[in-house]
Amino acid sequence: SAMFVHTQIHHVADACLEWWREVVGQIYEVDFEPGVQGSVPRPLLPEMGSWLRSMRADALRAGQSEVDLASDCGVGFCEPVDDIWSSRALIATDFDVAKASHIVRSYIDWRRQHPGF
Repeated sequence: SAMFVHTQIHHVADACLEWWREVVGQIYEVDFEPGVQGSVPRPLLPEMGSWLRSMRADALRAGQSEVDLASDCGVGFCEPVDDIWSSRALIATDFDVAKASHIVRSYIDWRRQHPGF
């Protein structure tokens, strides 16, 4: 049986983008305790919406299809490259969109070669 059958795909709606910028900024800043300053400066992330749209397009160009996103791991991807996944790549690259997009494409290529969980 597939491990992530009910994995949901999350795309940040424009109405929630300001909230998402704040959440991603807190994660980057390592700011989880009220009243305690984070360990690194929080970026403003004004381009977050366009970055996420660009990375969605990169994922589709790299071969991840909407069918893959909705599949049960038997054929498609177990962990969809959605806005949460893309935000993790952005954080890991200090918000370098080119590097984060490369991570997305590399992951999709790797997952295609190594299906499963």
